[in-house]
Amino acid sequence: MEPNHLMSGRAAPDRDRHKNYPYLLLATDSDVQGAYSGYTQLAKHVPHAALLRNRRREPRTVVERAAQRWINQFTGSSWYRFSSMQPELRAWLQCQTGFEGLVHFLWGERDWGIIDCLPSRRRPKVCATFHACTDTLPATLRASRLRSLDGIILMSETQREFFLNRGVDGEKIEVIPHGIDLSHFHRSEAATSERFTVLSVGSYRRRFDLLRAVVEIIGSVRPEISFVVVASPDKTRELEGLANVRLLTGVSDLDLRRLYSSSSCLLMTLQAATANNAILEAMACELPIVSEDVGGIREYVGEAGVLVPPGSVDALVEAILSLHEDRDSAARIGRIGGIRAKSFDWPIIAARTTAFYKRVLAA
Repeated sequence: MEPNHLMSGRAAPDRDRHKNYPYLLLATDSDVQGAYSGYTQLAKHVPHAALLRNRRREPRTVVERAAQRWINQFTGSSWYRFSSMQPELRAWLQCQTGFEGLVHFLWGERDWGIIDCLPSRRRPKVCATFHACTDTLPATLRASRLRSLDGIILMSETQREFFLNRGVDGEKIEVIPHGIDLSHFHRSEAATSERFTVLSVGSYRRRFDLLRAVVEIIGSVRPEISFVVVASPDKTRELEGLANVRLLTGVSDLDLRRLYSSSSCLLMTLQAATANNAILEAMACELPIVSEDVGGIREYVGEAGVLVPPGSVDALVEAILSLHEDRDSAARIGRIGGIRAKSFDWPIIAARTTAFYKRVLAA
């Protein structure tokens, strides 16, 4: 496999131009993802690909916000930011100097802007992956532009109907799940703890009111069960004052892996979801999942956890107590997750993605 070129937002010198690479992958990154998490990891495993990336930044001044509103009249997504324009224009310039391959927006709902509308000597094939849930897609994407895309990758089957209802050719759509870095996320037996610990990871679209209710009930009936919550500071404040909870922010990649390995189950209280990094990482570390059955979660978890009706505090409590009482069953479910996680290993996901690229280019 030829090494990929991972380029920052700085303009590339002539020797680093990518017209000889068949795939240009575009992304803006936030500070939320660790070094081993997030969809941008895909670029490390797609052969003969170049990653054009930039740090995502929100407009700060009045002028920037006004300019942002103006440019969003023309972009494919309302989440588009000026920081997305730099990798997109670099890709467009490559198309003017000989690039004839495929441009892939790794986060279509935030970085897909204007490349398919700009005048070009040769319009590239354009593909985008969409991660957003169906309740946010209508207000985020410009439906009239969707049919201009040559390929669409979805994180979950739950998203497909949205695109079909907006006139997208079903042949252009492929569901290719999120991946997981199994070289980093795996169970460490040395980290295993005898104490039953419930782990919760993440902040985005999490229901912390529901999480607090579960913690309070568990604390009243099984005070020996402890909780560890990894989230942003603004979210962990909602759980302050609970005796059986340890709140963590800014956890390193190594410490996160230790937490997965030493905990007894992962609890996910979710408003909505397509893919979910924490669930995949926990499965790779053989941690059984307890989650609300929302969005695409069932497609990822399968038999590697206990899924309950959305919003049911009692069902979440019952699932946790059941795993607490039957440790052998919990270990068995965890092992199923470890086996299942292998099908989401990034090289496998990258091979499926590359096959889709070739199909799009041949169309």
